[in-house]
Amino acid sequence: QEESLSELARGLGFGSRVSVDSYTGRLSRSEKRAVRDREPTVLLSNPDMLHYALLPHAGRLWEWFFGSLEYVVIDEVHSYRGVFGSQVALTLRRLARTCERFRSSPQFVCCSATINNPVEHVATVTGRDPDGITLVDEDASGRGPRDWVLWNPPEYDGDWAERGSGRRRSSHTETKRLFCDLVTAGAQTLAFTRARQTAEQYATDSASDLRERGERDLAGRVGAYQAALPDDRRREIEADLHAGDLRGVWSTSALELGVDVGGLDAVLLDGYPGTRMSAHQRAGRAGRGDDPALVVMVGGEDQLDQYLMTHPADFFEAPPEDAICDPENEQLLPRHVACAADEHWLSPVDERLFGESFPRVVGALTDDGTLDRRETAQGLRWVHAGSASPQQSVSLRTATEREISLIDKSSGETIATLGFADALRDAHPGAIYHQQGRTYEVVDLDLNRDVAELRQSWADYYTRVLSEKDIVVNADRTERDLSARPDVPVRFADVTVTEQITGFVRKDAATGDSLGESALDLPETTLRTKGLYFPVPEDVEAEMRASGGSAATDGGSEADASADRDAASGGEHAFNGGIHAAEHGLISLFPFHLLCDRADVGGISTPYHAHTDGPAVFVYDGYPGGVGLTRRGHER
Repeated sequence: QEESLSELARGLGFGSRVSVDSYTGRLSRSEKRAVRDREPTVLLSNPDMLHYALLPHAGRLWEWFFGSLEYVVIDEVHSYRGVFGSQVALTLRRLARTCERFRSSPQFVCCSATINNPVEHVATVTGRDPDGITLVDEDASGRGPRDWVLWNPPEYDGDWAERGSGRRRSSHTETKRLFCDLVTAGAQTLAFTRARQTAEQYATDSASDLRERGERDLAGRVGAYQAALPDDRRREIEADLHAGDLRGVWSTSALELGVDVGGLDAVLLDGYPGTRMSAHQRAGRAGRGDDPALVVMVGGEDQLDQYLMTHPADFFEAPPEDAICDPENEQLLPRHVACAADEHWLSPVDERLFGESFPRVVGALTDDGTLDRRETAQGLRWVHAGSASPQQSVSLRTATEREISLIDKSSGETIATLGFADALRDAHPGAIYHQQGRTYEVVDLDLNRDVAELRQSWADYYTRVLSEKDIVVNADRTERDLSARPDVPVRFADVTVTEQITGFVRKDAATGDSLGESALDLPETTLRTKGLYFPVPEDVEAEMRASGGSAATDGGSEADASADRDAASGGEHAFNGGIHAAEHGLISLFPFHLLCDRADVGGISTPYHAHTDGPAVFVYDGYPGGVGLTRRGHER
């Protein structure tokens, strides 16, 4: 972007006085000082730098900038959703305070992929009045033809259940084969998959498959890209992709947007990405100018994947999803109010920016010593009480502050960092961890030092955790009737979810067969969030139990009693399995209507819950305080 804008500026001539600079964390201290000294008229940056570097030093280093700020351009505004979007929205409210302080009133220009609620979302992110937002939604962009293929893996014969496999050939296996076919045919290919470890593992597998085909040169030009990589390694992969030196890359959503990798020949989607917008964003990576491009979406076993494979019109023609964020998140708001107080004193009028919970948040921060309350001639003021920078303790990318460093035991090098909950799942003792074509085994997880030690391994298996979850309803907030069953209430509530990882299972990499289980002694995690839930009606429970068991007998023989027990057992399995399927079906529908990943929403189904005094199904936001997903789900 800097190169393109600088070229445009040069075309305007010297007399225009338009100058362009970037201000990012990649610059050295002297390079940053040089940018400030040049006082560019166009500054390219990101939300993290606004949070860490610009706002905290507005009065000392950036008065020239904030005092003359006329436009704030936000690219990819649809990506500011969930936890990151909620934190960016709060950061932009702090920006608004700073601009008012220096008497500037910038106009916002926001660019977005197609979403269902663009005006509402931009208003939520920027804190601006929706009535003052103008929507421009005519697409005049040019591009070459793009061919879509919905590829449903073939079904196995009738013995698939006995063999312990899925009904269809694995989407992962199919995508890996297509990846190697395309790379071998000369097509620069980007394959998207869902998890960091999957991207790393499949890049390793693809390189091995290419060597088996005799394509040793191509095998060395395949890589993996994911957010846990160090910055310099990510930049290296981006440059190699752009230059064409890398012929194939497996990636998570980290390459979906915001990174210039040039135009590729083909994009593979290993399973439905979770939202139609994400699918089209990823597909947009394919195509150079007017050249044709190929996009292949390989269907997985997931119910939503299979539905779209057989109902393609719902994929191509359905209305776009809503983008959701929640700047009033009760876990995030206090941190940003503290940052705002450090940047410039707070007053009661700041409630208009931070919402109706602002007085309560300021009171709590004052009580715990974070803020100092002062009486002045102009009225009440609050200032930050500490000497340390509150901005440095707030990461915009996560709702939690604790991170675990993953260290190669042989070299002492940090190969990745994970959030605390992710580390318990992916970096527990005995876990197999994939990173940049290498396989590691976790030998120790030291939670006192927040360090996991790994050693390289040749393991031919992968690991999956075993866990137990429970949910408590702290307070019901709102209630509405289920449209299909007016006698069934659906409630939106404050909930607390506890999870205990109890062990893990080793599975054969080739067959998926279990190779054994091991117990783990890890701390319980607690998540205070928002969720919706509903009780299961008695008549539905009775019908589900009846469908799972044979009819009860009338006789009194031992054989009849045994048959009755079998019927009851079958009914129990049918009911428990049925409400569990309902839970997963409901979770799968969230990304069909809202911009979120299935992992952003969790669920619990139980044959008995104390709060409902009966069976119930719960779905909850997977982030502290909630980010508005189940609230919107409840409204719908």
